[in-house]
Amino acid sequence: MQHTKNNNQGFTLVELLLYVFIASIILLSVVSLVALLIQSRVKNQTVSLIEQQGAQIIQLVTQEINNAKVINSPAVGSEAAVLQFQDMNGQIEQISLTSTTLFLNKNSKDYFLNPTTIQVSNWQVKNLGVPSHDSIKIQFDLNYNNLSGLNQYSYSETFYATANIR
Repeated sequence: MQHTKNNNQGFTLVELLLYVFIASIILLSVVSLVALLIQSRVKNQTVSLIEQQGAQIIQLVTQEINNAKVINSPAVGSEAAVLQFQDMNGQIEQISLTSTTLFLNKNSKDYFLNPTTIQVSNWQVKNLGVPSHDSIKIQFDLNYNNLSGLNQYSYSETFYATANIR
């Protein structure tokens, strides 16, 4: 009788557990990296949105000031929460903060200067000029309206600008 050696070429239980453990560590690392990249992308989009909105508000407000004929409020040397001026046609215009929305009242119509996803706070206007040559400094904070409470949506920035009547 001849004995044949049975060579089973499979994995042992220990080898199989080791391979599963190594594969799960690699998979966990990849998933963690992808989650971190997604959070970073959302944070960058939030920061970019705040910066774009701030630049647009500054551009619009400084353009309105540059095209104004006379600044009615605030008076020279004082600070206020409302910017009121006359345009070249003598029409009264006003920029003010109501709740968390910045409004431009022009020709008896209100225009929103920020979307609902962005909140404006600490709106301050200071008249740094001398009579008949007003120079207006504006300052405001923009915050992302973080309804979800997630950290990647939490961002705030303060904006400053100065504009002169032409």
